[in-house]
Amino acid sequence: MKVKHFKFQDSIPFSEIEMQINAFLNSTQVKEVIDIKFNVSVRHSDRYTADETETTYLIIYK
Repeated sequence: MKVKHFKFQDSIPFSEIEMQINAFLNSTQVKEVIDIKFNVSVRHSDRYTADETETTYLIIYK
């Protein structure tokens, strides 16, 4: 199994997130998707301003 992380600021439109994740899922790297998870938005004060948060998407695949 392999793991791929995607991190996106919540200000990015979901259509852009979906496009990037789908491009990865349709690539030759991915033979089988085991699971896709995402976490709730969290704020990283060291990287973003107070009103910016990010969501992490985790893809487990073969």
